[in-house]
Amino acid sequence: MGDVLLALPFLAALPEHFRCQSLTLVGNPSTLELLANQPFVNQIRDHSQAGWSGLYLDPPRLPDRLVEFIRGHRAALVLSASPGDPALTGLKQTGLVPVVRVPSRPPADRPIHLTDHMFSAAGVRPGRQSVLIRPTDPGLEEARCILSGLGLENRPWLALHPGSGSAAKNWPIENWLSSAGAVEKGLELPCLFILGPAEVHLTPIIEKFAGGTRQIRLVHNQPLPVVAGLLARARGYVGHDSGVTHLAAGLGRPTLALFGPTDPAHWGPRGPRVSILAPGRSGSDRPWAGLTPRRIIEALKRLLDD
Repeated sequence: MGDVLLALPFLAALPEHFRCQSLTLVGNPSTLELLANQPFVNQIRDHSQAGWSGLYLDPPRLPDRLVEFIRGHRAALVLSASPGDPALTGLKQTGLVPVVRVPSRPPADRPIHLTDHMFSAAGVRPGRQSVLIRPTDPGLEEARCILSGLGLENRPWLALHPGSGSAAKNWPIENWLSSAGAVEKGLELPCLFILGPAEVHLTPIIEKFAGGTRQIRLVHNQPLPVVAGLLARARGYVGHDSGVTHLAAGLGRPTLALFGPTDPAHWGPRGPRVSILAPGRSGSDRPWAGLTPRRIIEALKRLLDD
């Protein structure tokens, strides 16, 4: 999800570059639906349906109606980490020109951000205006209902996402729980833990902690539009190098991103109100050295006061 969300400003610049009205986005609909209400997006296509999987056969085999649909576009761009992605070959065999690979990973030997690398590699000029993710009305309404049930609908609160796609990128959950207590005491902001499928193992730990004297608020396994609706209503957000952190930043929310083993020069979230804490050097054996709840509080004070 993170690479798609970081591609948002790049995608927004494509209609002007190719002199077209809008884009068709093909991929995982659970992520792409976050971009479906952008003015430059015409439609979303599920890559698991309508014959798209034929792009990856050797040789590629696509239904005639899908070939005709593809040829009706000005160009095709494939967001991929590999120059040998078979989708490139399949799209070229439809006769569409040009077919361009857009890197979904930054170069390991250069401190260039992934978004900037996309523009540079594809020869596309960045747009003149910033682009934010737009939460959907149903997502906002479902979020309102959830927050009402938690007693947070009409008060400021802080979103916490203590997970990511890799356990190696995660600050220990005990530190998150301590930080939540420090935030509630020092900033008088109630905290809401937002967990996805990758963090299901954290739920019993957090719930066990909630058995004490403090109240812990928790939501988990919500669809991405609902997560976007929740984040759009938050006073601020704290998370790791993760797709949810890119979502919070892309929504324009005050976002504090915690980076341990990964490099924010490559993967830092982009948004109008983003602050990054990277206490250890990327690749070191102590990536979280020096990160404490006190540093979280100090960084949040600066971020939320801006």
